[in-house]
Amino acid sequence: MSNETQARPTWSRRHPSWHGKPCEFDVTLPTTPVQDLAVRWGGYQYLAGGDPPNVHTSLPYGLLIFAVSGDGRFACEGGHWPVRPGTILWASPGLSCRVELAPGSPGLEHYALLLFGKKTTARFERSFTSEAGAAQLIDPDSIAHLFEAIIDEGCAQSEHVDRNCIDLVKVLLRRLEDHMIREGRLAGSNARETYYRARRYIQMNYASCSELKEIASAIGISTPYLCRLFERYDILSPFGYLTQLKLIKGQRLLETSDLPAREIGEAVGYSDPALFSRKFKHAYGRSPAKYRKHYRETTQDLG
Repeated sequence: MSNETQARPTWSRRHPSWHGKPCEFDVTLPTTPVQDLAVRWGGYQYLAGGDPPNVHTSLPYGLLIFAVSGDGRFACEGGHWPVRPGTILWASPGLSCRVELAPGSPGLEHYALLLFGKKTTARFERSFTSEAGAAQLIDPDSIAHLFEAIIDEGCAQSEHVDRNCIDLVKVLLRRLEDHMIREGRLAGSNARETYYRARRYIQMNYASCSELKEIASAIGISTPYLCRLFERYDILSPFGYLTQLKLIKGQRLLETSDLPAREIGEAVGYSDPALFSRKFKHAYGRSPAKYRKHYRETTQDLG
């Protein structure tokens, strides 16, 4: 651990209780799924010159890191961010990321938390602008104190350590959400805009799209995040929305053209006529040919 003595901001310090005492804690995983949010691990870490990067590969936990001193770099899912004192880093569950020293930096001190539970991703999406990223806090003092309080509480291992830690984590996430709002980086509006971008892309390219990874890649997000956006803002999954568009376009072509069902299927993105027929029948209760016949008979009677 570094013994550097140069002046630091008031919030940039080691917690007093960590001199000769435990500086990390580990929580035993429950036997039943956690419905809301829980802390798996928390601690203070020091990455010294020559140390290998901290690498997290597809962890099933959400990651929160607050930089105390030093300079480093954070990489996650193709994104790269500088790390300085007062930087908050985050990564949603299932992502791979790494924290490393910047060239010339003697070390990097930071607090870290691993979170889990069914609502972890939703909590992160609410508090941040993306599923992974970094932000420089203008007033980091309260955030530093909360990290310290969580780690101190976890190390104390009191009777209600789980509940106490998660109550503090919820306060931490609300404070971080407030910071994002003040800085004009409101998570909801950015997530919603990304959702609408995905919808627009599907609307413009439904005939050529067959896999979700194509859609996600085209708008610069991961496939799991695409699915979470639709779960949050739509009643359909992204694949359900894509299928619905294909079938609606197919329905209109059946009603307005004399094209064979096979060609209509190809026009809306189904190279297999049998698959188009099955999907159409499941949605409309009739095969494409019977639907067209019924539609024309009905409209003739009305005329």
